[in-house]
Amino acid sequence: GLVAVRARQRGIGHIHNHAPDSSGYVTMLASAIGDLTYSLTIHGFGILSEPSRWRLKEKMERSLFAICVSSHARSQAMLWSNQSCWQKLHVIHCGIDVNGMPVRSHNGEGRNVLFVGRFDHVKGLPLLIEAFALLAQNDHDIHLHLVGEGPIKGELETLVRDKGLNQRVSFYGYQSQSQLRHHYAVADIVAMSSFAEGIPVVLMEAMACGVPVVAPRITGIPELVIDGVSGVLTTPGDIDSLADAIYSLLKDSNLRNRFGAEGRRIVEQKFNLSLETEQLAKLMRDYLTEQPN
Repeated sequence: GLVAVRARQRGIGHIHNHAPDSSGYVTMLASAIGDLTYSLTIHGFGILSEPSRWRLKEKMERSLFAICVSSHARSQAMLWSNQSCWQKLHVIHCGIDVNGMPVRSHNGEGRNVLFVGRFDHVKGLPLLIEAFALLAQNDHDIHLHLVGEGPIKGELETLVRDKGLNQRVSFYGYQSQSQLRHHYAVADIVAMSSFAEGIPVVLMEAMACGVPVVAPRITGIPELVIDGVSGVLTTPGDIDSLADAIYSLLKDSNLRNRFGAEGRRIVEQKFNLSLETEQLAKLMRDYLTEQPN
């Protein structure tokens, strides 16, 4: 009720909600109470894995339009809505500002494998550590760098200790954007072993910096990472597939440079914050100019 009243007091006739979770209920109800229109951004593993809990179907069908951060997200939104709703589901990617992000050059065999993200079960980090342990048996120079915080950090530290990798794996905790730039500048590969994702911004950042990526073939990731062109896609949940992909890139600097250059090009063209923002603005103008005053 407060949102509806405040919107009307300020002359606001449309609300865009970035997430259709609990705040999405507020937006939907304020719209009904205050005779407002609203739109949503569809993203997030939690939302798409529990559509009934979040009344996703009702929120989408009552909306003026919905933004989906990937084609995969749009397909899931289509799954949980009537066909009559599909025409107002639009794909606009998240993006990053590539300005000031230098492209890394690769020479010789790689040594540094980087992960950036939350230490959470959904990230599948034990798989990455297990894959690294396989590689470390035969290559005593490679190092795994883990940047982030989260609820399973203690479990990961225990696994590293049990594998005898204390000197081969570094935990950095939370890092600022400037600190992350340093990590990308020295990383030979950015690796991911998640069970679920949207289109990870971390992969966009790595690719923009010319760092080749290894990631599972799930959800929206193949829309960003083209297997064998800008990175390597692995079989989800498979340790051997992950280890083989990391190994192939560490051993071939020409491949890393080629994937790095192509990754930068893809981010500049399809995941560029400026271009995606323009698309979002145009979509909003198109819909809102069609509405009665």
